[in-house]
Amino acid sequence: MTLLQLGLRFTVYDVIYFNRDTIKLNEPIRGYVELRSKPSKEYPIRLRAFIARQEKNYNYDFSNEKKVELDTFYDLSIDTINKKWFKGVEPESLVVIGQYFDSIGDKTIRGYYQQYSYGPFKKMENGNKIDSVIGYKTYFEKKIYVKDSLE
Repeated sequence: MTLLQLGLRFTVYDVIYFNRDTIKLNEPIRGYVELRSKPSKEYPIRLRAFIARQEKNYNYDFSNEKKVELDTFYDLSIDTINKKWFKGVEPESLVVIGQYFDSIGDKTIRGYYQQYSYGPFKKMENGNKIDSVIGYKTYFEKKIYVKDSLE
């Protein structure tokens, strides 16, 4: 009922992109999450992403979510350092992500992204206002290979 009152959409078309499948040791894997189907035109939607740190990575089924340490990445309206690389995009719809590795071999990056917005929004039927909206977690996984930088 509350979602309908806020006029949210229920379709999703987003992009998760990584620059490579193989990187050198101590070279970052870089990528971004781009929100291409905002759930609401009525309210400002923001984007953030979380990637598990390699020493405490997610299980393959994300079952250990409460025990994982995360690195947090915010959209380009907050991340002004990376904003210069993305001309012509809405800053709230793109978040740059990345990670370094300190050992060679097969690696798996696991994380999620989430949309959010701060209100106050319309009053509900009971007279209460909604202060914020936090969207569903959209989980992702990327397998890469880290090779020795001396190769």
